[in-house]
Amino acid sequence: MTIDRHHDPDATAVAQSRLIERLAESERSIRDILVNLPVIVARFDRHGKGEIQFVNMAWNRILGFDINSSIGTAIDSYVLPDDLEKWRTLVKNTKNTDHDVSDSQVRFKDSKGEIHWLKLKFDQRETGEAIVLMEDFTDRRRLDAEVLRAQRLESIGRLAGGLAHDFNNLLQVIMGYIDLSQRLNNNQGIDAKYLKIASQACLRAAGLTKQMLSFSKGGNPVRMIWALQDVVKEAMEMSLHGSNVKAFIECESSLPNVDIDSGQIHQVFNNIILNAEQSMPEGGQINLHIRNEWDRKDGNSREMVVVEITDCGIGIKPTDMEKIFDPFFTTKDHGTGLGLTSAYWIVKRHDGDLQIKSDIGKGTVVRVSLPAVRNADTPVKSVVVDQKPMNCARILIMDDEDMVRTSLRLMLEEHGHSVTSTEHGQECLDVYVRALDEGEPFDLVILDLTISGGKGGIWTIDQLKTVNSSIKAIVASGYSQDSILADYRKSGFSAVLQKPFDMQSLAKSLANVLRH
Repeated sequence: MTIDRHHDPDATAVAQSRLIERLAESERSIRDILVNLPVIVARFDRHGKGEIQFVNMAWNRILGFDINSSIGTAIDSYVLPDDLEKWRTLVKNTKNTDHDVSDSQVRFKDSKGEIHWLKLKFDQRETGEAIVLMEDFTDRRRLDAEVLRAQRLESIGRLAGGLAHDFNNLLQVIMGYIDLSQRLNNNQGIDAKYLKIASQACLRAAGLTKQMLSFSKGGNPVRMIWALQDVVKEAMEMSLHGSNVKAFIECESSLPNVDIDSGQIHQVFNNIILNAEQSMPEGGQINLHIRNEWDRKDGNSREMVVVEITDCGIGIKPTDMEKIFDPFFTTKDHGTGLGLTSAYWIVKRHDGDLQIKSDIGKGTVVRVSLPAVRNADTPVKSVVVDQKPMNCARILIMDDEDMVRTSLRLMLEEHGHSVTSTEHGQECLDVYVRALDEGEPFDLVILDLTISGGKGGIWTIDQLKTVNSSIKAIVASGYSQDSILADYRKSGFSAVLQKPFDMQSLAKSLANVLRH
């Protein structure tokens, strides 16, 4: 007997059951795919208030919101207010194939208030529902922005470095003559307060050029082993002297040291603390927490010393956060826009990291991380050296700027030294060899690093070393395209003088070199 399965109730039930099982399995597979998708999938009512009807697990993973609590809420309530108009335009044009989809990234705020850039792709249903795929582009944008910032700063850095070199040469002349005039007036019992003001102005101008150099190729760090907490404490005391803002430092015990250029890192914390102080015009409190932790990014592990500076100031607008490291961007009436730019690139050159988080009306947290150095002693703090030299020395100087040569010669002669001036490398070499042959060798040479149209400091020291391998030489420069100042001993120099320098700095450098 043949059974017709199309009219057999049992066979039909079995077929329907298998179909239901296959549909259920297919639904489970689709749900598994939706759950594990790295992008957010959201379905919402396009015509109503934009109530969320469905979101997958990526909604919670990326933005941190509970899925059940999000159902029924308006999806545009999660969009950054400044991007609401853009969001609504994209939703409105989901069926319009002529609209531009190249700029389809919208900023959303997560459960912690942090901003995420989401790239959107819409699909509209006839029922009025809309499905949107949202891919997190935050890290990609950050990397792209950093590359763009690096390219932009490279061109600005070339300009800044050239300007700083010329500017520092002029400042060297001004500062040299001011120091000489102060000493003359003091010897005659004349009040030199106006010259002191002029000298302070020169130092401020020199500080500006240092900030310019810090994001040019001439800002390579001259490193030594330091206890970071000492540098931070000194920067805090100097930055907040006379301020109505109080600061408190919490420092973990047994911190490792760091290998840094203390002057540059001091500048970093000075800029950050000043920003924090200025964000609280009515006064307030800054908390500094110093600790060590392990950075395990990119599969590598390294110990870091971390400084977190927290203020309770006015905060930074979300729209300004992307521009805070751009050169010359400032929200202050009298700011230069170089503080955070230079701080960022100084930390990067130290193989560290600088991050900023801010909430409007609540305050800002700045986090600086620098690689730790174990089993290294901190340097003994230097003592102020008397400006009077130990002995009269024969000194040969080389600089292509006539005004710089003259002011430097007068500063050295004021200390009782005998000075001979040269303009470029070949002349310097000839004079040095001739003095050596005549039995009256020079005790020290001071070489400018960059000579316009002639042999510079590197060529000169290499030639002088062939004549006298134990020569004592100081390199002086307002700017360097190379890393010479950061590793001057490797190039054969005994010390470095960064223009502009005053008589105290000059005397200290001379004493250190001539004593050894």
